[in-house]
Amino acid sequence: MSPMTETTLKHLDLEELRRLVHMQGPCVTLQVPDSHPGAAGSSRKAALRQLTQTAVEGLGNLSRTPGAESLANALKSFVETIDLGGGPGFTVFFAPGTEAMFATPGVQANAVAAGRFHVVPLLASAAAPRNFYALGLSRNTIRLWHVTPFGCEEVVLPHSVPASLAADGAFDKPDHDLENRSSIGPGTGTMHAMRFGTLSDHDSEAEYLHHFFSRVAKGLRDVVQEAPVFLVGTRPDTLAYRRAARGAAILDAEWHCNPEHCSASEVETEARLAAAKESYHQAEAAILPLPEIPQKIAGAPAAIFTAASEGRVHQLFLAEAARMQASAAHVADLFPDEDVFNAAAVETLRTGGTVYVLPGDALPTGGAITAVLRY
Repeated sequence: MSPMTETTLKHLDLEELRRLVHMQGPCVTLQVPDSHPGAAGSSRKAALRQLTQTAVEGLGNLSRTPGAESLANALKSFVETIDLGGGPGFTVFFAPGTEAMFATPGVQANAVAAGRFHVVPLLASAAAPRNFYALGLSRNTIRLWHVTPFGCEEVVLPHSVPASLAADGAFDKPDHDLENRSSIGPGTGTMHAMRFGTLSDHDSEAEYLHHFFSRVAKGLRDVVQEAPVFLVGTRPDTLAYRRAARGAAILDAEWHCNPEHCSASEVETEARLAAAKESYHQAEAAILPLPEIPQKIAGAPAAIFTAASEGRVHQLFLAEAARMQASAAHVADLFPDEDVFNAAAVETLRTGGTVYVLPGDALPTGGAITAVLRY
C-alpha cells in the first residue's frame, strides 16, 4: 500500500464499519491520537511504533492462529509507510488481505490484536451524521462550513444571508423602537410630554441581534435543508441564535470561540466530536423503552455474544468504557483476552443488527450490556 497522510483519509462511517466486521482474523486495530499544534512529529512516530509493538506482542499471544507471525511482520512494514503529519487522530485496521486507515478525531491511544477488529470506541463517531454544517456566529461575520466524510470546506454564503450585523442594516432603528410619548394634563398646548415604554440600550441590542440571526437562519434554509448544524461562537451568540432559529436541526454540543479566527481543520475536529455526541442522544432515546420489552437479554455477556453470532440480536446496547475478557465470561469461542462486549458488537453489526453505545461503564438501565432479540 502506498504511503498515506491524514489529509487523504476518509472518515469512518457505519457503512465502512459494517464492511470491516466481515474481515477474517487475526485482526489488528491501532488507534493513534490527535496531534496538536506544536507537537513534534517524532513523538507521534514513536507513539505509533509503541502501539505497533504492543500489537505485535498481542499477535504473539494468539498461538493457535495460523499466520499470526507473518501478519506481525507485514504490520511492521506497513506502519513504516505511514506519513505522520500532524492533525486529527486516525485508526489503522490490519488483517490478512486488509490494510485500511481512517481519520478518527478524538480517539485514545490503543492497540488490540484479536480475532475481530476493535470497534467499540469508534461506534459513536461512525454513527454520527455524515453530512452536516458548522455555522460560525458573531456580530462581525457569519461563516459556514460543510462537513462531509471527505473533509471540511468553507462555503460561500448565499446573498440571502447577511454577512454581519452591520451588513444587515440592523442599526437602522425600527419603528416600534421609537419613544412613546404622552402629554401631561387635560390639554395639549405647551404642556410637557412624559416618556414611557422605551427600550434600554441592552434591550435594543438584543432586538437587533435577534433580527439579524433570524435573517441568517431564514437565509440558510435552502442551503443546509434538513442537515444538522453545529454552532461555533461565544455562548451568548449561540444562545441567541438558537432562540432565533427555532425548529432548525441544531446539534446540542457547541464550540465556544471567536469564529473569525477558526481554520477549517479546527472546525472539522470540533464538529465531528460534537456529531459523535449526538449519537449518544440517539442511544439514550432508544434505551428508554427497554424495561417494557420482554424479548431482551440483560447482563449475560456470554448469552448475548452467542445470540449475536447466530444473528438473533436486533439491538445491542453497550456501556462504551466497559470491558470483559472472554476468559472471565467463560466464552470458549473467543481468545482468552478478547473483549466479549466488542465481539458481541462486531457480530451484531455483521448480522445486520444495530449497536448503540452510551458513555461510561454502565447503562442507565443497569449493567454494561443489554440486547433486544429478533426471536
